[in-house]
Amino acid sequence: MPNTENIRTRNTLGNSEQFIPTENGNILRRELTSASLKAVAYNRLLNELMVEFNNGSVYKYSGVPEEVYTNIIAAESAGRSFHTLVRRGGYSFTQVMPSMTAEERRQRDAERSPLA
Repeated sequence: MPNTENIRTRNTLGNSEQFIPTENGNILRRELTSASLKAVAYNRLLNELMVEFNNGSVYKYSGVPEEVYTNIIAAESAGRSFHTLVRRGGYSFTQVMPSMTAEERRQRDAERSPLA
């Protein structure tokens, strides 16, 4: 678990990107506005891309170059970029977290909403 006192956030292109120090290197994390993707994170030391989908599932892709992460976060369509660069790229992956039920997603979103 990262020490949250060490998490730094920077604003780029109107979105905030977090730098999260861990035992295995710094992780870059970006929340997305996408029909399919909720957030992506990248571990520079391990060359791992973590992808959180809007349905709550999380996957870890191994051997991914950092340019793939930067292309996804800069793309007009993050979901399309992910599909083209990662899914079609043939990277090995592991499911880290299964998808949520619709009720679990509503509860998660209500907890994160500043208006709730």
